[in-house]
Amino acid sequence: MYRRLAMDRKAWGREVFVRDPSVSIVPGLVVVSEHAESSLWPLVERAWPGWSETPAPKQIDIGMLLAQRETLRARCVLIDCRDQLELFQAVDALRDMGIPALLLVEPALMEKTRRACPGAIAMPLDADPPTIASAIHAIIERQSAFDTVQRELDVSRRFQGGLRGEMDKLHEELQLAASVQQELLPRTLPELDCAEFGVIFHPAGYVSGDIYDVQKLDEHTIGFFLADAVGHGVPAALMTMVIARGMQLRLPTQSGFEMYTPGEALETLNRELVRRHMRSPRFATAVVGTLDTRTREVTLAGAGHPPALLYSPDGTVERIDSAGGLLGVFEEDTFDDVTFTLGEEQTLVMYSDGFETAFPSGSEATFDHKLVTRAYVERFEQLARTRESEGLEAAMDAMRNDLNGASGSLHQVDDITAIVLGPKPFAVEVQRAA
Repeated sequence: MYRRLAMDRKAWGREVFVRDPSVSIVPGLVVVSEHAESSLWPLVERAWPGWSETPAPKQIDIGMLLAQRETLRARCVLIDCRDQLELFQAVDALRDMGIPALLLVEPALMEKTRRACPGAIAMPLDADPPTIASAIHAIIERQSAFDTVQRELDVSRRFQGGLRGEMDKLHEELQLAASVQQELLPRTLPELDCAEFGVIFHPAGYVSGDIYDVQKLDEHTIGFFLADAVGHGVPAALMTMVIARGMQLRLPTQSGFEMYTPGEALETLNRELVRRHMRSPRFATAVVGTLDTRTREVTLAGAGHPPALLYSPDGTVERIDSAGGLLGVFEEDTFDDVTFTLGEEQTLVMYSDGFETAFPSGSEATFDHKLVTRAYVERFEQLARTRESEGLEAAMDAMRNDLNGASGSLHQVDDITAIVLGPKPFAVEVQRAA
């Protein structure tokens, strides 16, 4: 009997039945054809699971279904449509609405329909009523849980949208902060006849806790400094702005300028940082220097900073240490000056402590990327040799490539900054000839 009724269904039109939303019955929505309501549907009702109330259908056609795609509410839709294009359009509309569909199709078109309508259930036209009843019942029961998940997903999307907006706003603010910090850095380095400067500046994030400057103080003096605020991210970057403003190597006077020694500049900056301390004091390290362009005499003073390294052509490395504690701790601290003459082929390297973790041991463990190593000393030595043979620009490019190629370079542990100073080769040759 089921097969004969199913064969009769080939005469069905393209009508679709849905429950009238105004009728308060089982919160499931079933769609059938008019013929099924009069012949098959009673059999489906008879086969319906006894522990569940049977839903009541109401008729609409495909056109009405498509027209109501914005307002239709259903737990299940049963479609019998011979026009495959209209069938696929209806399934697409139901998918957009989040309404499941049970499709009755010719057995020969089952595989094609399943491929074209993922998410919908396809059954042959001659499926028996108990099977249809079980499928519709399962869909309606499942849809309740699906609706709950969908509501939670909608809430999550709203929260995600708000979080994404806040993250985009934070991203824009950090980019602006990075731009502001870049304005504090020198756009160009002084062009000198006797010496040359090179700089590496690699923030670990948007902004850096490192700051540097190289500037001409008078006709024969170049001043430079490199400071490293303790910590990372925005708090450290904000402190670099205070450091950049407070670092004074010369003081305007009525007759011109009064020059500060590097040690005096650090003492002035230290008092300013201590004076500005509030509830959350912050500290910094720094190295400050001057270069006399006539004699290549260099004067350095340090404040808790890694010692500068002086590389000579014979392979020796000299540490330029200077006494001095962290900036911003004790107001009465003093900082000693160290003076030496830069040799004809020597290279002076001043750097932040980020280089101590820039070249990890080679292990793939994340923890090893945070361990301090001495590999940077050899890299600086290689930089000095490359500068002697190929020039400063090539040496700095090689160091940047080493940093970018180091293991873990995409997730730097610390900010990386270095200032390199050396005599110009042609100036040395002119001096020798004279």
